[in-house]
Amino acid sequence: MVTLAKDDSLANRRLAIAEMMVRRNTLTPKERKAVKDGDKNSYSGDRLVIDKLFTVLGPRFQKRNGGYTRISRLPLARRGDCAESCVIEYLPE
Repeated sequence: MVTLAKDDSLANRRLAIAEMMVRRNTLTPKERKAVKDGDKNSYSGDRLVIDKLFTVLGPRFQKRNGGYTRISRLPLARRGDCAESCVIEYLPE
């Protein structure tokens, strides 16, 4: 997804939306008016994720060719089912 977001084009946005299986939910007239007035919180969560992917994460990793995340194993197992746990984080620029 980050590799797609490095080039902010309509085609790449559509590919990311298709890959994430984001459905196009239409906005109500009230939500449409709020968005037009500049209130980004009126968007659905899916639209905000795509927007953050292409406006924040894509430019942030513009110079990297890969390796955007770090996976660190946690020393303690999860309570209840004793499953191993890890932390997944984006690397700094």
